Amino acid sequence: MAAPPQRHLNSRRHLVVLFFVFAVGQLVNTARAQNRTSNATTDPAEVKLSDCVRLLLFYRRVYALDVVGRIPDELWNLTYLDKLNLSQNYLTGPLSASIGNLVRMQYIAFGTNNFSGPLPLELGNLTRLTQIYFDSAGVSGPIPASFARLRGLERVWASDNELTGHIPDYIGSWSSLIQLRFQGNSFQGRIPPSFSNLTALSDLRISDISNGSSSLDFLENMTSLATLFLGNNRLTGTLPSQISPSLRAM
Repeated sequence: MAAPPQRHLNSRRHLVVLFFVFAVGQLVNTARAQNRTSNATTDPAEVKLSDCVRLLLFYRRVYALDVVGRIPDELWNLTYLDKLNLSQNYLTGPLSASIGNLVRMQYIAFGTNNFSGPLPLELGNLTRLTQIYFDSAGVSGPIPASFARLRGLERVWASDNELTGHIPDYIGSWSSLIQLRFQGNSFQGRIPPSFSNLTALSDLRISDISNGSSSLDFLENMTSLATLFLGNNRLTGTLPSQISPSLRAM
């Protein structure tokens, strides 16, 4: 990814960073004050509502603002967060294992950044996730075994990283999956036969698998499939005749 242009150093950048630090600091201070005060009069529901309002502001301001640097550790203390979009910035460093603290998370996006290192296995703690987007994030290595716990996933975009190893068989247990995008990685082996269980899939894109051969039989039960891309893979067999008539092969 190209280096950020000079405009990223303008006053708008500083305001964004200051807002971020202020919002995080306020939430952390509130939580600490609540823990220290034994006779607090604030209704916990009011605290949660206040947190959600601030977090909504945070979520809407961090997406595509060309923010540079590492994610502050304070972010992982925001345990009421259920939606987080950090995409299209210049965030760096490895993703912290503390991301596993955000157990209420339902939607998370951190694609189009300059992260490094593997996906934290602690992401498997986010069992309420329905959507995860980390295409072009800079992450590498195998998909953690802990992802097997993410059975509620509906949309997974993970293209254009350096993901390695085999595509896990357990993905076949993600029965709610609608979209799966695994293009442009460094996977090896085959497309797991267990994918035949993904009958809700409407969009499947997998490419660039090396050192293996995949049968197309796994497509047989995908009657909802509308978009299919399997480029630069070694495939055997033919498209099943009962596959969705609305399919658009790419």
